[in-house]
Amino acid sequence: MRIITKKIVSRWIQHNIELGTLLILAISVAGFWAFAELADAVVRGSTADLDRDLLLLLRSDGNIDRPTGPPWLEEVFRDLTAAGGIAVMTLTTLAVAIFFILQRKLASTIFLLGRVDEFDQA
Repeated sequence: MRIITKKIVSRWIQHNIELGTLLILAISVAGFWAFAELADAVVRGSTADLDRDLLLLLRSDGNIDRPTGPPWLEEVFRDLTAAGGIAVMTLTTLAVAIFFILQRKLASTIFLLGRVDEFDQA
């Protein structure tokens, strides 16, 4: 009797639950759990040393007010942090243009790039 029940349940699962759906659900739950654990660690303050070390790694040895790298890199990261600068606008426009090209919407691509160029001249 027990074997028959297991076979029935197994057959029902195989026919009614998609593996892809289970994988997406499992990955989503694992990602949420990992984020919750990280957030908990940050709130407790156990990541403070790692945060400090990572921030100091990106600074010059003699002067912590000066970040490492060329001057343009500092500007790019400041723009990315502000989420409204030229770097973000350019990356977003290129991503949308590539999407339009992949969708074979050439007119939309030309319109998008034309409007962005018009904004740049204003």
